[in-house]
Amino acid sequence: MLPTTRRALLGSVCALAGTAGCLGNPGGSESTPTQVGTPTRTPTGTPTRTPTETVTDDACTAAAPPRPSDAAAAPKPYPEKPDELTRDSVSSFVEAYERAYQYNEMLAAYPDMIGRRNDLDISVNEVTVTVADGEFTVDVTGQANTGITADGDEAATATPTRTRTPLPMGHWPFEATYTVTDRFVRRAGVVHECWGSAETKP
Repeated sequence: MLPTTRRALLGSVCALAGTAGCLGNPGGSESTPTQVGTPTRTPTGTPTRTPTETVTDDACTAAAPPRPSDAAAAPKPYPEKPDELTRDSVSSFVEAYERAYQYNEMLAAYPDMIGRRNDLDISVNEVTVTVADGEFTVDVTGQANTGITADGDEAATATPTRTRTPLPMGHWPFEATYTVTDRFVRRAGVVHECWGSAETKP
């Protein structure tokens, strides 16, 4: 009669109890489960903006700048024409115009977010002005800063059919080039304002 070994005894127990729990490493050691890593969050890209229709200045026909009327927040007003065109007045005008343009463009792109789930601040970093033959060329740079409002959830509850996911907090850089004359204001190749004559000073 063959001696009863530990392996044979274990095999007999498995045969009686079934195979459940008896499969594994022949040496009896337990396998270590593979650890699942933390999911990586994909950052949200810069908001897509709809380009404005291109208009030439041959007859000083202006394309309306962004000015949404059905958004959660009121659009920002655009500045009036300076009484006279100087480096300082044109610089101040373009800075104010670009602030309004950027705010209103974002508001038009996200009418249910800005003013409801998100706040928006437009900061201008630099304005440079060059003058040649009474024509002002102005380069402006800055960034749009989005934040999440404290009462965004409560405000969004009133409109359940609209998305409740706010825009991410972040900074969206921008830059634009203006041409300002006594006849028109052109931004990024598009005329947005037609003016009558104004006194021009270098």
